[in-house]
This record gives sequence, structure tokens and C-alpha cells, in this order.
Amino acid sequence: MPLRARIRRIARTAGVESAVNLLGFVTSHDLLTLFRAASAHLFLSRLEGFGLTVAEALAVGCPVVLGRDSGADEVAGDACLAVDLDDPGAAAAAVERVLDDQGLRQALRQRGHARVAGYRASHMARGYITAWERVLAG
Repeated sequence: MPLRARIRRIARTAGVESAVNLLGFVTSHDLLTLFRAASAHLFLSRLEGFGLTVAEALAVGCPVVLGRDSGADEVAGDACLAVDLDDPGAAAAAVERVLDDQGLRQALRQRGHARVAGYRASHMARGYITAWERVLAG
């Protein structure tokens, strides 16, 4: 079964079909607009290389709930709520906390801005140069 059809079936079974909108491709500008308007970015991936959408959400002040030990939790650090991926109830509880606790939302926003300040192209380039210098020096 194609992924879109499967998602629609799951949403229908859960009784939330009217609240699910599958957007398809979204431009970078529109993605940031969506993150700004979102209550939270739920990122329950088991394995990520970097977790770019996590950094994008943090950069615009969108609270993030993600899977512990996924790789993306290293991107977010203390600027997110990390949950056990094998416990859907923990994810639901974390989203409820974000929705219900204005102080927590504000703290996550502030930590998110501070966390992504270090993710600049110039910092990455310096890191690559340092790594290559070490490799080449033997």
C-alpha cells in the first residue's frame, strides 16, 4: 500500500483524518513558516545523520520532541524533550507538556535559539579543516 494511503487509513482509524493534511513538497520558506506556526515538531526517527529539520525548527523557536539516541538528540541537546522511541505514551505525554506548559515552551525556544547559534557554515568549515589537518598530519 502506498505511504499516503497508509497514512490516511491510519488517520481515519484513529478518528483524526480531518486534522491530517499531507502537504507534499514544501519550499524552504514555507517550511519555516510552518515551523513558526506549529505547536511542536515531533521527530520520532530511530536514526538520523544530522536531523536538519530539528535544527530548522529550533532556529525559528518551534519546540521539539524527538527520539532519544536517534542522533537528532545530539543536534538538539537540552533544547528538546527526548523520549523513548519504544514508548508512544512518552511521546504523547511530552507533546502534552509542550502544549500545556507555557514556561516549558519558552525555555525550549530560548535553548533552541542558543543551541543552533553554533550551527553556522563557517563553524562547520573550520571543523572540516581541523579534521583534515589532523588526518593529513598522520
